[in-house]
Order: sequence, then structure tokens, then C-alpha cells
Amino acid sequence: MSLGALAGGEAWAEQTRTTTTAAPALLFSYKLGKGVALEDPGHRFKLNIKTRLQVRYTGESGDEGAKSQHGVAIRRARLDVGGYIASPSIRYRMQLAFSPADVGLTDAGAQRRVPVLDGYIELRAAQALWVRAGQGKVPFNLERLASSQESRMVDRSLVDGEFTLDRDVGVTVFSDAPTDCGCFGYAAGVYAGEGHSPLGLADPEFLYLGRVEVRPFGKMNHRVFTDFERRSAPALGLGGAVGYLQGAHFQHGNRSGEFEDGVTEDHMYWAADALFLWQGLSAQVEAVGRRVLGDAVDRDGFGVYGEVGYLFAALPVAAAGHVGVLVPGADDSALSKRREAGVGFQYFLGAEDAHPTSTALRLGADYFQRWVAGEAHVHQVRVQLEATL
Repeated sequence: MSLGALAGGEAWAEQTRTTTTAAPALLFSYKLGKGVALEDPGHRFKLNIKTRLQVRYTGESGDEGAKSQHGVAIRRARLDVGGYIASPSIRYRMQLAFSPADVGLTDAGAQRRVPVLDGYIELRAAQALWVRAGQGKVPFNLERLASSQESRMVDRSLVDGEFTLDRDVGVTVFSDAPTDCGCFGYAAGVYAGEGHSPLGLADPEFLYLGRVEVRPFGKMNHRVFTDFERRSAPALGLGGAVGYLQGAHFQHGNRSGEFEDGVTEDHMYWAADALFLWQGLSAQVEAVGRRVLGDAVDRDGFGVYGEVGYLFAALPVAAAGHVGVLVPGADDSALSKRREAGVGFQYFLGAEDAHPTSTALRLGADYFQRWVAGEAHVHQVRVQLEATL
């Protein structure tokens, strides 16, 4: 080979090296409460990972002479993975849950649910049309749709505990803001009706749900219950939902209280709610009901609760009050009349200049008194440390 040819080859190689484009580096980000994210600058994929942990102390006592009890537990332990594939319009989420309550661990050590809490793929075809397929929360009552992380109290209400519907597997068509004004949203879905972690084949019966939200004063996040923005203008969210569950296997719809001898019954559900935020003040009212269309167990009734909270301006502290009641639908209902009243406090850790922006890191405490018709009153104290990283 001649020196000229060799020199030409070296020149070609050098030209090749100088014109080769390096692959763009992935974008890395971290935010407290949002987790760690890796994203392709060309928007071909995104991976977001976050964790959440709640450590809770609970103490209970009854009327004079009643036995006192207490306990410490990991109430929630979650690993949440999500992002998008190929395009920001094709999203996915998988949330794993590991605490004893999350997997339904019984006193005998049996596990009633698998750790997969959420698992779905979502297509955002247009601003007014998003489609989600898989397991996740269903569009019913507001308190359950929002994360428990947003609760003003240590956990959700007595009303939610009786009437809410669990996560289910199915298809949801929805949009949080079909129009630019953000003044309304909708969701409708069809689900298996078996609740969290269904297994095997079942009768062709389904859970049908629809929910509508209206925001008369314009855009707001209908899933955040504390006014971290300290809005100068009020925000109001109104919501309503209806549902029909065919062949329910449980007294609580798709959740718990399985009927004996394979009996099933149909249920009708309804919910209505309002959320108001203004200058650190927050107020929420919700009513939820169930009508049983069968003779297996009559657990007709409805529940109503109200909460008022306030985020202090000069301190990373919020306080709230809560009242709630469950009302049986008939004298022979299996549902007992119950009431609760409580106060709660939150201290937001890691807040800059005493101005918290989220519930990602907080210490919460509440005190409740609960009454059940014909039974002793119960006094309950809960203290919880929560971190979402």
C-alpha cells in the first residue's frame, strides 16, 4: 500500500470520527415527593421511580373499664414506577405495595392480595380523550381517588371505609381537562368487579362507573386537599359519581365481607363531593351511598363527612377538624349507625422558609372519638411519620 493511500485512509477515518454524532445523554432529575427520573431528551421514553413509607402508632381505649390497646405498624410501603414509552402520550405505571395492610395479611399469616397495587397502560389520544387499561383506582368517591398522602388526618374517613370501591381491573375513558379552561373533567369505565388482584375466570358480570367534576372558578388540582399555594382567588371543585355492580361477592362491593355459599347480589352506588380552597383554608364535604338489590345481606345506607383545615402562613403546620356519620338504609340493615369526630395536625418537615409545598415529608397526629349504636365509645390517637422520596 502506498503512503498516499495510507494518508488518504487516515484522512477518511479522521473525517468519520469528526462527523459521528454522540448519543445525547439522558436527563436526570430528582424532586422530593416526585422521586428520581431518567428521560430521553428526544422524548422517546421516561422512567420515574419513587418510594413511599408510613410508620404509624395507634392507641385505643373505650369507656370506663374497657381494655386499652395500642400498636406500631408500617401502614403503607410502596414502590412506584412509571413514565412513558415511545411518546409522552403512551404512559405506564406499576405500583407495588409491601406492608401487611397492603397485601391483606391475616392473623393466620395468609396473604389475600398480591403486591401489585397499580398496573396499567394509558394512551392520551387527545386532550379530551385518555384511555387507561389495567388495574388501578376506579372513578368513584373523591377521598379514595386522592392519595392517602393528601389526607388532612392520619388516614381516610369512616365513610370511605364503609362505602368506597377498591381498585379494579378494566378500561377507563377519561380526561381531567377536556378543554383549555380546565373547568370540568369526566371519567367512565367498565371493570371486572372482582376488586384488587382478581384470579381466574368468573361469571360475565361487571362494575360500571361514571364520574363528572366541575370547577366553576377555573383550573385546580382536585386531588390535593391542602391549599399550599395560599390562593388569592378561591377554587371550588364539585364532583358526582354513580355506579352499578353486577354479582357482587362481598358486602362491601368489590372489597371485603364475602358472602357464604357463593351467594352474590347487585349493588348500586352514588357519591357527591365538594372541595374549597382559599388563602390556606380548605373545606371538604362528601356523601357516599350504597343500595343493595338482593337478599343476601342488606347493607343499604349512606355516609356523610365534613372537614375543615387551615395551613398557617408563618409555620409549616396545618390543623383540621372532622365529623362524619354512617346511616343505615333500613331498620334491619346489617349496617349500624356510627359517628366520628376528630382533630388533626400536620408538621411539614423540610419546608423551606416555613412554606411547605407538598405532603412529601410530614409528621401527622390526630385524635378521634367514635360512637357505634349500642356499643361503647372508642377514643383513638394516631401518630404517623410519612416520607415520599
